[in-house]
Amino acid sequence: MSTIASILLSCWLVAPRPAPAPRAVITHYCACEVCCGQWAVLGRTASGTRPKEGRTVAGPRWVPLGTRVWIQGYGVLVVEDRTHPRYDGRWDVYVASHAKAQRLGRVVAEVRRLR
Repeated sequence: MSTIASILLSCWLVAPRPAPAPRAVITHYCACEVCCGQWAVLGRTASGTRPKEGRTVAGPRWVPLGTRVWIQGYGVLVVEDRTHPRYDGRWDVYVASHAKAQRLGRVVAEVRRLR
């Protein structure tokens, strides 16, 4: 093996690997009264926007509103809403219908906070 090849191989073997993304509980919600309670009539998220499937996620209270996150299986979403304090630590992905929220249920997936 050449000197260059052995140096490259040794660098590859000892190079730091990125830490795996933390896994979290992912649930689903819609804008109905069952999911949102008394706030359903407002039709707005905690940040004041109208929720949109494929964009909106309710995040734990320690994550600032407007933060972009990547969730495995969902892609990049924006924290526009808050989870109920009882469920703080979960991520709640917005979907368009209650039937879809029930069908998707509860999953565990990787979550990464983006800059």
